[in-house]
Amino acid sequence: MTRSNAPMFSVIIAPQKRQALTIRPIRSVLMQSNRDFELIIAPVGYNKYVKKTIEEQCDQAQATHQLRVLSGLFNNRTDALKYATLSARGHLVLFLQECDFWETHLLDELTKLYMRFPDAGAYSVAYQLVDNSDNYSDPKVIFDIPASEPRILDDYFDVAAFGDPPFCLSSLALKREILRQLDNFPNNLAEKNHQDLFCDVALHWQIVYCPSVLCFCDHMTSTEVNKATDVDTYVSFINQIKSHAEKEASAGQRNAMLNFVAAQLLDIVFWKIKEHHLDDARELLTDHCCKRFYLRYLVTKFKYTVARLF
Repeated sequence: MTRSNAPMFSVIIAPQKRQALTIRPIRSVLMQSNRDFELIIAPVGYNKYVKKTIEEQCDQAQATHQLRVLSGLFNNRTDALKYATLSARGHLVLFLQECDFWETHLLDELTKLYMRFPDAGAYSVAYQLVDNSDNYSDPKVIFDIPASEPRILDDYFDVAAFGDPPFCLSSLALKREILRQLDNFPNNLAEKNHQDLFCDVALHWQIVYCPSVLCFCDHMTSTEVNKATDVDTYVSFINQIKSHAEKEASAGQRNAMLNFVAAQLLDIVFWKIKEHHLDDARELLTDHCCKRFYLRYLVTKFKYTVARLF
């Protein structure tokens, strides 16, 4: 298909629960000043509620040629995301979470990033967290040098090791051709292992980052560690990062990647202890990378010991 009859953007929403999707994310897409997009909604299970939501609150005349609700009956989110991605025609693909929403010129900004950095594999903007009462807060994103203008994000692992990721899933646009090359896609999205996806992209492609806040994410899900992740899956993810770190020629980048591994391990150990999955916590704590943040490691090990006693 030629670029002339395909949109620049494909925006995919795959709500998992019957009533999880609200009109806010849909409307934030349909109100974009850049009209060169298609919106694909792939609900898991029966989609009558989603259709009813759209019909009741969206301008159908505006949405007709840009919005598609996939009619297939998807039993799980992996199948829904896979089918939606295969049907996407856009050059850049975004996965908008069902509770997140955008400023009206987000797609305009992504277009500018693409024109300025055409060889990158992904494009992102900054985000804020929002709760159910519409209270806004900034994520804990820590840059050595604060970003003041768009740039190549070559320090992703440095940033993510010491705070929240600089972008969230809903503020990241991926070139369609790289999706088929991602190792665990779309399983990592379906299981909400967003860090797995972010790392895979950061390891193999350039990511462009714009510090403008144009995306608003549900504070409960945007930066949360997936607490349900089984240890084997998590260890596989960690080992992948370690393997790439060993091949990394730059000592600084290698150190940043191993710091990221340590931070991720200690995060998941914290949740395993909190949920009293102590055997999992013990296994993860044996990884020597945990000791890279030695004080945090000692505190975590103390919490583990206390949990064992009680």
